[in-house]
Amino acid sequence: MALRGRHLKVGADVWNPWVSIKEEPDGSLISTGIAVDFLNIIASVLNFTYTVIKPLDGEWGRDLGNGTFSGMIGMCQRKEVDLAIGPFVLSWGRYQAADFSTTIHFDQYGIMMPRPVREVDFASITKPLSLEIWMSLLIAIIISMIIGFLINLINGQLLKEKFDPEEISAISPSWITKILLSEAISHLPTSPASRIYLITWMIGGLILQAAYSCMLTSLLAVPKVTIPVDSLEDLLSYGKIDWIVEKGSYLHNTFLVCDD
Repeated sequence: MALRGRHLKVGADVWNPWVSIKEEPDGSLISTGIAVDFLNIIASVLNFTYTVIKPLDGEWGRDLGNGTFSGMIGMCQRKEVDLAIGPFVLSWGRYQAADFSTTIHFDQYGIMMPRPVREVDFASITKPLSLEIWMSLLIAIIISMIIGFLINLINGQLLKEKFDPEEISAISPSWITKILLSEAISHLPTSPASRIYLITWMIGGLILQAAYSCMLTSLLAVPKVTIPVDSLEDLLSYGKIDWIVEKGSYLHNTFLVCDD
């Protein structure tokens, strides 16, 4: 099918090595590249000439959401050019707006980012236990100190003119700290209430220490390194990596859809 010397308008933009465009002093555009070589072969076979026109918005073809497209796809859709050379990524939306030729190239896309490393976290000593457990422990310590104060008051220790910290029947607030830190208690109580108080904290401290030390050891032995970005949605929501794509391209349109 010959076009009998017809002159066509061809939309094109720079995408090396497929299309390279140089503007002459008179304003005309000289195009070279792989896609231009294909076009020249087709032009010689079908007998037509052409003029290259760049899109004013500098885009390839982005879906504007109302059935129209920007860039060179939009120029074809509005009949402003007879054809456009890319290469163009074939998508369903673009396929409905313009007719595509046979595929001449396959390309693959992937997200490349630095390999995740384990960051230094000075708050890691608090990670074995959840915030609820730490808050419950703090409340338990405060309540226990109040109970210890009441036991000392009942035992008459606070009614003396001078409180003796070495008095073995009195409850010392330092017991709780020493039990949690696995330190020795130099003086043991003699009253039944004080002994029950101390034994209760020793049992609770033993369970808490065992659970904490096991979980901390597992965290230190097998560090957990998460991959923050594993999809387009992750990249958009991550917020710590700057990303850039060609304006008006298929990837630009895809990222906009993911963001919505």
